[in-house]
Amino acid sequence: MDLGRVLQQYDSEVRARPKVRSGFEVERTGGVIRLTGHFNFICSCDLAPGASREAVASQAAYFRSRGEKLIWRVYEHDKPAELSDCLAEEGFEADQPGTLMIFDLANQIPEPVGPDIEIRRVTTMEDLHGFITASEVAFGHEESWRLAAFSSRLGDPDLVLCT
Repeated sequence: MDLGRVLQQYDSEVRARPKVRSGFEVERTGGVIRLTGHFNFICSCDLAPGASREAVASQAAYFRSRGEKLIWRVYEHDKPAELSDCLAEEGFEADQPGTLMIFDLANQIPEPVGPDIEIRRVTTMEDLHGFITASEVAFGHEESWRLAAFSSRLGDPDLVLCT
């Protein structure tokens, strides 16, 4: 697998062109693409070197003025290099590093993955509740927003949740 190609495809297809779902809006402003709704999230940014400080300050001020929280996830391959430092200067606290997991769903999931581990696609409300519970345990915080975000999309071929 060509990791560089996969990351470029993820950035261009998922981060730079997020699909608008019920309860969310996609806004493009100041070199960033943000998703607002059930939560507020900077999906992607295209910032020139030296432009991070102004863009981060602008986004932080916007959401503070609304009294809302903002998530800005920085991936290891994101540019410009000073982005994380600018976010810290604005009071953003870095979460634990995440992992982007990639699996070609056209392939079969190898059996067994490990003891007491089952990977399957979320297709029912019962599966979704299990997914949310697993997410809460894994990430250590309440994830009920996922119910509103995903319950109407269980049949969406563009959405894949695995638990």
